[in-house]
Amino acid sequence: MKLTSAITALMIAAASAAASSAAFAQQPGPLSRATEALRSSAVRLPAEGEQIRLVHETMDIFIEGMKAKTFHALWEHSSLLVQRKFTPQQIDEIFKDFLKIPVTGKPLQSLVPIFSVEPEAKGENAFRVQGYYATQPQNVSFDITYAREGLGWKVAAIHVRILPAKKPAAS
Repeated sequence: MKLTSAITALMIAAASAAASSAAFAQQPGPLSRATEALRSSAVRLPAEGEQIRLVHETMDIFIEGMKAKTFHALWEHSSLLVQRKFTPQQIDEIFKDFLKIPVTGKPLQSLVPIFSVEPEAKGENAFRVQGYYATQPQNVSFDITYAREGLGWKVAAIHVRILPAKKPAAS
């Protein structure tokens, strides 16, 4: 069974922030020192351990949503931009195919996500992680963009797929 759903990538905020920063940087005068300070304080990617924690937390919320038959908690875990664009009911509609899958327990709890590509900075305030959990008989893959909000990271976009597990290469 192949299921695919996604929240539209909402990197508008990151693009807007980058555009605002660029426009601000072009202003002459005493603000140029402040502009340089802003540039030098660009958000860095969180450490790998923090990335793993964020993915675990997000995917746990996603799995709990499947069990509860609503993704309201995922909506609450999302960035303000996502919350303004989508209602909790629209998030349920986007991921409706996942609500049909029976889930018991915490199937990802003891697993470590495998990142399939290096995490990628998306502007100054966001980053993207892609990978999967090596579950059987199907893999759970993810593509999640996190946006910096306040002191933490919030989901700005998420794409989850359940695909047949990769078979090890014959030797």
